[in-house]
Amino acid sequence: MNTGAVVLMVISITVVLVGTALLSFYLNKKSEGTWAVQKTPLLVTIGTTFATAIGGGVLTYHIGLGYQYGWSALSYGVCQGGGIFLVILMARWLRENEFDTIPTVFKALYGESKLLTVLVAIASVVTPFGWIAGQCTAFGKLFSAITGLSVPLLTVIFAVVCLLFVLPNGFGTVAWTDAIFGFILCGICIGTVFYALGEAGGWSNVVASVPAEIVSFPTGMAAVGGAQLALWAMSVLPGQPTNQMYIQRVSSVRHVKDIYKALGISCVLVFAADIFAAMVGMSIRTVQPGLASEEVFGWFLTTLPVWFTCLIVGMIGAAVMSTCDSAVQTTAVCVVYDIYHQVIDPNADEKKLKALSRVVSAIALFISVVLGLKFPSVLDLITTGYSYGVAMLLVPMYVGYYLRKKEFTTRFGCYCSIIGGAVGCAIFQFAPVGQIPFAMFGLIFSLVGLVAGSALSRKKPVS
Repeated sequence: MNTGAVVLMVISITVVLVGTALLSFYLNKKSEGTWAVQKTPLLVTIGTTFATAIGGGVLTYHIGLGYQYGWSALSYGVCQGGGIFLVILMARWLRENEFDTIPTVFKALYGESKLLTVLVAIASVVTPFGWIAGQCTAFGKLFSAITGLSVPLLTVIFAVVCLLFVLPNGFGTVAWTDAIFGFILCGICIGTVFYALGEAGGWSNVVASVPAEIVSFPTGMAAVGGAQLALWAMSVLPGQPTNQMYIQRVSSVRHVKDIYKALGISCVLVFAADIFAAMVGMSIRTVQPGLASEEVFGWFLTTLPVWFTCLIVGMIGAAVMSTCDSAVQTTAVCVVYDIYHQVIDPNADEKKLKALSRVVSAIALFISVVLGLKFPSVLDLITTGYSYGVAMLLVPMYVGYYLRKKEFTTRFGCYCSIIGGAVGCAIFQFAPVGQIPFAMFGLIFSLVGLVAGSALSRKKPVS
C-alpha cells in the first residue's frame, strides 16, 4: 500500500481516537468520574454488551477462524452468545442487588471476608487479562499488513495510546463509548460482507471454491475438530457468566424488566457477527487461499478502496480501544476498589484511588502486551483465560447462588473450590490427558473442593 494511503489511515484513526478521547472526557465529567455501575438505557446496554463481546476480535481472529474452518466461527459464536444468555440464570438477582463486581456477589453469598475478597478479585481479573492482550495484539496484527510495521511495535504503540487517551474512565463512560462504536461496528460488518462476497464472485462461487467440509452447513460448524469444540464448550461458554464485564452490564440496566431483552438481543447480535465472520473469511479464501489465519483481514484491508479502508481503520481502532478500556476498567476496579480499598486502606479517598487506578491500568496493559506477544494465537490466549476464570468462579458462584437458602455451602468450601479449580487447571494444562480440555478437570476439582470443604466446615445441627 502506498505511503499516501497509509498517511490517510493514520489521520483517520487519529481523528477518531481524538474524538473518542473528547467524548470520554465529556461523559466522565458528566458522571463525575465515578467507577460505580450507573444505570444505562436499554439500547446502550445492548450496544455495550455486544461491543464487549466482539470488539476488534471479530475482524481478526474470528474472520481468520472463518477463513480456515468456515462455519466453525459460528460455533465459537454459539458458545459466546450462549454464555451471555446463561447470565439470565442470575440476572434478576444481580440487577436487584446492584452488584458492581464479582467480589460483591461472593460477599452476598458467603459473607464478609478479606481473604475471600482477595481470592475472588484475583480470579476475576484472569479473563479480562486475556481480553486486554487479545485486543492489543489484534490491533497489531490487523494493521501490520497495512503499514508494514512489525506486530510487536504496533501492539506496544496501541497500548501506550490506550493508556494516554481513555484511562481511567468510569463505567458510564465505558458503557456509552462501547455502545456507540458497537453499533458503528455493526454497520461496518454489513458493508464488509457485501464487498467481500462481491469480490469473491457471489456466495455460489464461494461454495464451489472452498473445501466442502468447511462450507457445508451445519456440518461445517464442526470443521475445527472435536477437541477444539470441547475446549470452547468448557471455557468460552461458561466463561461469559463469570465475566465481570457482563455482570456490570446486567447490573447497569435501567429497568429490571429490560434485562432479558438486553441479553437476548445481544446474543442475536453476537451470532450475526460470527455468521458475518464465517462468510467474509470464506470469501477471502476464495480470492486468496494460503494466508495465515490471523493475517486474513489485514490482507483484505489492502484490497479495499482507500476511502473504505480509512473508514474501517478509524472505526476498528476506536472499537478495539473501547473494548480494551472496558477490560482495563474491570481489572482496575477489582484491584483498586475490591482489594486495596476494601482490604488494605478503607479510608483512602477518591483522589488516591484514582491515582492508584492509573498505575494498575498501566501495569495491566504491560503484562497483557507481554502475554499477547508471547502467545502465538490470540484465540488460545483468550480461551486459556476463560478456562482458569471458569474453573475458579463458576462452581462457587452458581452453586452457591442456587443453594444460598439451603445452608449447604460454606466459606471454607468456597476457598477450597476456588483454589481447587486453579490447581486442577494448572496440573492438566501441563500434563494433559489426551484431548480432554484442562478446564474440565479444573471444574471437577472446583466442585469436589466446594462439596468436600463445605461438608467439613458445615455446622452440625444441635440434636
